[in-house]
Amino acid sequence: MNWRFGKVGWRLLPGAIAAILMAGLLNSGLVKPLEQVVYSSLFRLRGERQWDDRLVLVTIDDLSIKQIGRFPWKRTQYVTLIDRLTQADASVIAIDLLFSESTPEDQTFANAITRSNCVVLAQGEGEQGAPLLPVPNLETAAVGSGHIRIQPDEDGITRSIETQASQAWAFGLTTAMTYSMLREVIAPSELSQRLWLNWVGRTERIPQYSFTKVVRGEVPDAAFRHKIVVVGVTAAAIDAAPTPFDRTPPASGVHLQAVLINNLLQRNSLTPLVTGEISLLILAIGGISFSVLLSYWRMEIQLAIATVSILGWVGISVVLLKADYLPPVVFPIGLMMGSTVITVIVEQSRISRALRDRVNQLQQHYESTFATPSAKDRDRS
Repeated sequence: MNWRFGKVGWRLLPGAIAAILMAGLLNSGLVKPLEQVVYSSLFRLRGERQWDDRLVLVTIDDLSIKQIGRFPWKRTQYVTLIDRLTQADASVIAIDLLFSESTPEDQTFANAITRSNCVVLAQGEGEQGAPLLPVPNLETAAVGSGHIRIQPDEDGITRSIETQASQAWAFGLTTAMTYSMLREVIAPSELSQRLWLNWVGRTERIPQYSFTKVVRGEVPDAAFRHKIVVVGVTAAAIDAAPTPFDRTPPASGVHLQAVLINNLLQRNSLTPLVTGEISLLILAIGGISFSVLLSYWRMEIQLAIATVSILGWVGISVVLLKADYLPPVVFPIGLMMGSTVITVIVEQSRISRALRDRVNQLQQHYESTFATPSAKDRDRS
């Protein structure tokens, strides 16, 4: 009875140790850099998708700055742009720029926003979290405004965006809601949770036009008709924001807003599969079960099972990502690798111990045999 209980304990031990080690590594933050690398790799394995054809960018790029002058510009430049896009019958004009300081051109700019009646403005965040709102007459003229607060991780990539901050909806969310009211209804997203970005692909594939070409009338009206037009800075070294598909050179903050809007239009924001301690507990139980499975096989088969399982989980993760779910990768693979290594070590230790015990038994047997005289030898003596 004790032997059977001990054997079960040896089967459970490797998975339990692996789960404890992985939990410790996660809590210490040592696994996070690897998680970030795997996150980006997973999107590249999944591949790129098509950008929604209802979305277009007007970019304040290096060419525009070279031709118009040093940025930031006077607001009369945006008056020309808004009038041009209004003439082209754009559905929504979302300007990913802050206009939080008053200038002499504000009223002219506000009049253009009022004439358009489809402009969404951005609001930022100052020191100590104080909101940076558009100046009052611009905010009144716009149909809405939204926060552009982003919180990148250590690798510079922003993985999710708050739906609401400083009592304002996210800029991309406000833009999509405005489009839903003015042009075509878009099913609402779950607004109580953070919006997890489902990266589409390289930002160079978004339909986009240089600011200076648009205001000069070099882009046909059809490019903007019934579209969501997002205006923002893409010039080098301004508002850099890397993505899994754009790291060198990085994308820009306006591209993040474009990804969010694209997700809302397509209804495919990511849903993380593992959140909270209960989910980690389930994974830990899975790791222990995996170690029990391994314990029934010899080492060569154990290594084969582990290899197939790890590659299989990578494949499953890619499939889940294609279905718009964000699976855990590092923790399950770490559990499988840890359980395998510890199982091999434990099994080899058990085998070595069993062999030593057997050798000791044989040695004691032979020693007792040769040390004890037989009855015939006693008679002769």
